[in-house]
Amino acid sequence: MKFDFLKVPSTIAALLLVLIYFLPMTPYYKNVEERGEDDNKETTTQTITGLGMLTGSAKETGEGKNYKEPTGDGIKAMNENFFGPKPESRKDDKHWKAQFGIFDKLSILIVLAAGLMVFVAYQKSANQSPVLDEDKMGWAKIILIGLGLMIFSRYCFFITSSDEVGAGLGAWISLLAVIFLALEDRIMKLMGK
Repeated sequence: MKFDFLKVPSTIAALLLVLIYFLPMTPYYKNVEERGEDDNKETTTQTITGLGMLTGSAKETGEGKNYKEPTGDGIKAMNENFFGPKPESRKDDKHWKAQFGIFDKLSILIVLAAGLMVFVAYQKSANQSPVLDEDKMGWAKIILIGLGLMIFSRYCFFITSSDEVGAGLGAWISLLAVIFLALEDRIMKLMGK
C-alpha cells in the first residue's frame, strides 16, 4: 500500500478532519464545573465529540471523593439538556431550547467530504481512475469549507468561550484544518511550494 498521497498537505488536513470526528479525546464541546473547596472539591467535565453530535450523546467524567458516575437517568437528563427534547425539569420554561440541533448534525457532511478527498487522493497516488473528477471534487471541497467554517466557528467563537465552557480541542484543530484547506494555495505559495 502506497502512502504517497499523505505527502500533500490538503490530504493530511482532510484526514485530520475525519480522525478528529471519531476520536473520543478530541471533543468539539466541553463544559467543566468545579464545586466545593479543599477536601470536598469536585470537578466534572461534560464533553461532546463529533460522533456525539451526530448521535445526540454527551459524556461526563469527574474527580473528587464525592463524585459519582451518572446513572441512566442522569445521562438521559444530560443528553436532553444538550440535544432535546425538553427535559421534565424544564417543562415550565417557555424559553428553553436545546443547545445543539440539526445544524450540528451536519458536521457528518464535512467528514464525508473530507473522507472523499482522502479517498480520491489515494486513488490518484495508486494510478487508479478517481471516483470523482476535478470539477466534482471542487464542489466537495466547497461544501467542506463552507460548512466547516460555519459549524466550527460556531463552536469556537459563538458558544460561551471561557475556561469552563467552550470549544474543545477537536473544534479548534478542525477549524484550523478547514482554514488551511480554504487558504491552501496562498499558504503553499508563501512557503514557496
